[in-house]
Amino acid sequence: PLLYGSGVIERNFEAFKSAILQMIMREFFTKERLDAFLQDEERRIDLKPLIETGDFNPAFDALVESVMESKFGSAVQLFGGKEALEGLRESFISKLKGALLGVVGSETFATQLHTLLSHSSFGEDMQKTIAQLIATRLEQLDPKEVKRIVEQLIAEHLGWLVLWGGVFGGLIGLLSSLAL
Repeated sequence: PLLYGSGVIERNFEAFKSAILQMIMREFFTKERLDAFLQDEERRIDLKPLIETGDFNPAFDALVESVMESKFGSAVQLFGGKEALEGLRESFISKLKGALLGVVGSETFATQLHTLLSHSSFGEDMQKTIAQLIATRLEQLDPKEVKRIVEQLIAEHLGWLVLWGGVFGGLIGLLSSLAL
């Protein structure tokens, strides 16, 4: 009590929360940093496992429905209808997976994916979402909790600063008293 700086967090709590949010966003989540992160992640995107393990039965079912509804449907009915096409399911799915693997492995696809991601608002959306998450958490904090967090941070990481401040403060005080 009555010491300079005492109660500073409680008195300036709203400004303190705003400063924390701005500092975190400015230092860690700038648009440039998020864009660089997304570009790095873009290089790691590998759709091959997704295609290899994907269920393409609905694609075959849609093809069968299209054939049956087309002018070839009556001809297919002569040879057993949908059941006659069922024998083609595995071959169709295998060929479809192969074609899709060829597409996602091509340079054209990589270029299109890069263009899509670089022109999307995903980075900006992510930045807004992160800012909202931080702001929401800051709203949940009370002044005493922020003070505890700051004290814990100082104790864990800046203890040497407190120690040297005490040592130099003591030396300056000693020299000042000797000079009088």
